Amino acid sequence: MMSNRLSTTPIMFIELAVLLICQLLGNWLVQATSIPLPGAVAGMVMMLVYLMVRGEVPNAMERISRPLLQHMSLFFIPAGAGVMLYVDRVADEWLAIGVALVTSTVITLLVTGFMLRGTMKRGSQRDNSEQASRSADEHQT
Repeated sequence: MMSNRLSTTPIMFIELAVLLICQLLGNWLVQATSIPLPGAVAGMVMMLVYLMVRGEVPNAMERISRPLLQHMSLFFIPAGAGVMLYVDRVADEWLAIGVALVTSTVITLLVTGFMLRGTMKRGSQRDNSEQASRSADEHQT
């Protein structure tokens, strides 16, 4: 058991380095191009492209990412504290902030619903075609 854990350790360090490099490259890209986007978001887009090209999430990266995702709420504490620095501005622009929050929430729910519907249709079509091919195989035998 211990030797298996040690054999995956270098791979986990490489995958952790990939995560950090994507974030650093995202920060660099935003600073170099003045894109109005957080560097971490640009890094996540780079990570998405990397994973799409690779075609899968490596097991080591999944093992590293799982604890980060489980405790993601802790990453919002600095942002919440930062908002408190601008409480006067938030109070001045509460209507615009509220409209933006409600609008973005509605758009997110609609897009998620349409994506879920499309995914479920594709899944049911795949299931139906698999059942049809199984029943055709059964009739041939």
